[in-house]
This record gives sequence, C-alpha cells and structure tokens, in this order.
Amino acid sequence: MTRVLMGFVACAIWAAPLAAAAAEPASLPVASPDIRAIPPILDDAYRHRHHLQLELVPFGGTYLGRSMGSTFLTGGRLWLHLDPAWAVGVQYGYSRVGGSTALQAAASEPDVHMLDAETALSNPVAMRLGSILVEMDLYLTVGVGAILLDRRWDAYGLVGGGVRFYTGLSWLAIRIDVDSHIHRTRFPGTNRIDVDLSLALGVSFLFPTNPSPYER
Repeated sequence: MTRVLMGFVACAIWAAPLAAAAAEPASLPVASPDIRAIPPILDDAYRHRHHLQLELVPFGGTYLGRSMGSTFLTGGRLWLHLDPAWAVGVQYGYSRVGGSTALQAAASEPDVHMLDAETALSNPVAMRLGSILVEMDLYLTVGVGAILLDRRWDAYGLVGGGVRFYTGLSWLAIRIDVDSHIHRTRFPGTNRIDVDLSLALGVSFLFPTNPSPYER
C-alpha cells in the first residue's frame, strides 16, 4: 500500500509542470520589425518633392588648376528637377587666372568665364546627428559648354558631384559641390588639356515650394 501511495505521489509531482504549462494560454509571437521597410526619411512620399521644381544656386569657393593656379570660383546654377532623380540646367562660373603662373604672365586678360549645360542624377540619403535625422541628396553632375580663357573661347566639360542638405525650410537647402573642369589651355609655348578642380559652397533656393504633405 505504501509503495502504491509513493508511486501515485511521484506521478503527481512529474505531471504537475505539464498540467501547469497546458493551463497557461499560449503566448503570442512577438512581431519582429521588417528590416526591408524603407525608413520615412528615405521614402519619396515623406521627402522633399522635386517634380518640375526650379533650384537657383549662387555659389562661391576655391579653384585649383595646373595653368590657372590657385584662385577663386563664383557663379550660379539654375536647375529644373524633372523628378526626384533627374535634373537639367545651366551653370555660369567666373574666375581669374592666379598670380605667379606662366598663364598669368602671358595672358592679356586674366578674367575667365565658364558656361555649360548640365544634367544631374540624385540619390536620397540621410545622416544622423545625435537625435536629429538630416535629409540629404547625393548627386552626380555632367556638363558640356564653353570657356573664355585669355580672350579665346574653347570647349569645356564638367564632371563632378556633391551633396545637398535640406534645412527644414521647404524653399532652402545648402549644397557642397566638388567638380572637375576640363578645358584646353593655349598660350605661347603651351597647348594642352587641363583638368582643374573646384570646391564650392552654395545656397539652394527652391521654387515653387513643394514639401512633403506627410509628417514623419
């Protein structure tokens, strides 16, 4: 009788955890975030919209050339954004031949004028600064035009790109452009193709204003 009672107690102790587990309601699975979802700051529906929007950009910066030396660059750009990715436009740039260069000594006119038609391809990105997310665009720029150097017009090409920072105002952004300027340089004793570099800071005025209708 004692053995039967002890066996019954042992069975009860062994079955108790199983009964308790069966009595508990099944826990619902925890929904894991979809890592494939697009964050709002990178979603076209939430970002600044560029469809048929004009961007006017006065800029200024530094210019470094093999023949022109170290000098400055200033001017302006006017782009028409066809959609969030593509834009077309024109650029005018003004500079002067730097001092202490062979071109400066030989040139009869130090002023340099650059004019080109451009196309640009943009890609949306974002940057975190502490708790703040900054909306940005990275873009590639290609242009073809003409340059007036030492009173002589020559073919001119531009290949470069930059980044556009949105300020939170629907009509204002800040740009940084790094461009290569490809042109022929001709003066007594020299006839060559130069590839010059420039770094410019610009302010973008966007109109008509076209902010996202959604809140992030």
